[in-house]
Amino acid sequence: MGHYSDEDFREGRVRSIRAEKLVLPLTETFQRVTSREKISAIELDDWWWATGKYGCGKNDAIYCETNCPVSCYTRPPSDNNANWFFPDVDKRNNLGIKNQLSLLTHLEINNHQK
Repeated sequence: MGHYSDEDFREGRVRSIRAEKLVLPLTETFQRVTSREKISAIELDDWWWATGKYGCGKNDAIYCETNCPVSCYTRPPSDNNANWFFPDVDKRNNLGIKNQLSLLTHLEINNHQK
């Protein structure tokens, strides 16, 4: 994967989440939302798929910050089979630029409030 070394795994410096742990809570949430909002599960699934394909697929922190309706704060990598996710790593491109833009925006807001 390139985010961790073999030593990181051996020494226990890697926090991971197994995908199967997410299935039940996500399924329950999905069912609750479709029922409460009276929308088709197929339409919601299509929306999530399109968001991932055309948004997350760009793998770019700037794009996420300026265009994504979900407002994720990170995009953790997974193993090649998406069985394990590593939440302490953000694998998106342009992270340094994103952080600089966030700081500039924060400074602008503070200056306008004075």
